[in-house]
Amino acid sequence: MAFLIVCELFMLWFSLHLLSGVRGAIQVEGIWSKAQKNAVNTLQQYAYSSDTANYAYFYEYLKVHEYDKIALTELTKPKPSRQIMMDNIVKAGVHPDDASPLVDVFYYLNSLPSIKKALTIFWTSDERIMVLKSIGDEMHAKIVQNSQLTREEIESYFERINILNAKFKSSEGSFIATISKAGRKIDSMVFRILIAIALIVQFTSLIMAISINRGISKGINEVIRVSKQVGNGDYKERAKVYSKDEIGVLAESFNEMIDEVEITNQELNQFVYIASHDLQEPLNTIGSFIKLLIDPETNWSQEQKIKVKHFISDATIRLQSLIKDLMNFSRISNHTSFENVDMQNVVQTVVNELQEEINLSKADITFDKLPEIKGNKVELINLFQNLVSNAIKFQLKGKRPIVKILYHDLPSFHYFIVEDNGIGIHPDRQERIFEVFQRLNKSKDYPGTGIGLAICKKIVRLHKGQIKVESKLNHGSEFHVSIPKKLT
Repeated sequence: MAFLIVCELFMLWFSLHLLSGVRGAIQVEGIWSKAQKNAVNTLQQYAYSSDTANYAYFYEYLKVHEYDKIALTELTKPKPSRQIMMDNIVKAGVHPDDASPLVDVFYYLNSLPSIKKALTIFWTSDERIMVLKSIGDEMHAKIVQNSQLTREEIESYFERINILNAKFKSSEGSFIATISKAGRKIDSMVFRILIAIALIVQFTSLIMAISINRGISKGINEVIRVSKQVGNGDYKERAKVYSKDEIGVLAESFNEMIDEVEITNQELNQFVYIASHDLQEPLNTIGSFIKLLIDPETNWSQEQKIKVKHFISDATIRLQSLIKDLMNFSRISNHTSFENVDMQNVVQTVVNELQEEINLSKADITFDKLPEIKGNKVELINLFQNLVSNAIKFQLKGKRPIVKILYHDLPSFHYFIVEDNGIGIHPDRQERIFEVFQRLNKSKDYPGTGIGLAICKKIVRLHKGQIKVESKLNHGSEFHVSIPKKLT
């Protein structure tokens, strides 16, 4: 569509350009005609006065024809030079702004019958100019020989010149009529082309309108179809994206929304499980022991009562930790704002906050020169604090933790690797570690609630990135985090 409109505008410009060239051709004829008349007048004056200055003027006026002749001679060559034509047309007296369209008329349209006829008229006039020039040379030779012409000689020359003048006048009329006819032909031809292009544009617009209407209906119907399935609780289906226009963007956004709803639904199911299992476990412990403590028939010693109170205290602390971690997990929102974040500062903040753990374990923490990225600073600190803390915590007894934070600058992503020399993860369990409260080790050996890596995954997903683990049992782990450079 845009191409056709550009073509139409170009044809409109080109038609005006060529019509300007036709006017320029009439202007050239006027200049040529004036020069030819001046040449004849100065030759006649020369016949009476025998002043060689008049003879020089005669040849000066004929230069206009010579420049035109050089320009039009280019058209007889296999590869005519448009620039040579331009230069000589300007030398003939045409304004540079008018020379370009004039040259284009003869350069591009010399095969048109009207233009061919105009060129034929010019070459016929060229033959007559040669005759006029020969008369002038003959007259000059006699004046040089005899100092002046006799009355009979002057009358004879004037008779020959008058015959040429009559032919020049006839040629001028024919040339103007032919060029005018060429202008009308060009105007008519361009008008027909413009009409044809306009009809094609209209037809194409109609076809496109029908196609777009069908595309819009198809895309919207697809979104409606999938939305009904989602409304029935089926989150497996996704809307097909048929185009990259607004309807396609709508379908993609709708699919992203389904992804978010599905993930939220999974998290909700996990919360239900937690509420029914993980949170119930310490509550049951607390409830059972409290019943025993307040039961008057229970005959416990003071030492047994203190031990039971310790059980209740531990269960309470565990319940508080679970609730605290759940609150931290639920606070990570998809509506978090992004800003430029200095990752060097983020990791240094993490190291400072974990300084007590680092000192106790004598951990060696090193990190590359890290970039500035787009993200949420608070959540990024939370992400790396969990990863580094786990790297220190899940370590073989007696072994000094070594933690490295590496960075790779990829074309579209910031790529971070948190590498440790810890206990590693069995391949069968590597997918489970990012789920809420999924513990792979006994809490007495490695304390914690098992929600840290679930928080990491949610933070990375918030940044439209990905997190994965590569690990060998007893040979350490590598956590790979990729975050897009362009976040919307």
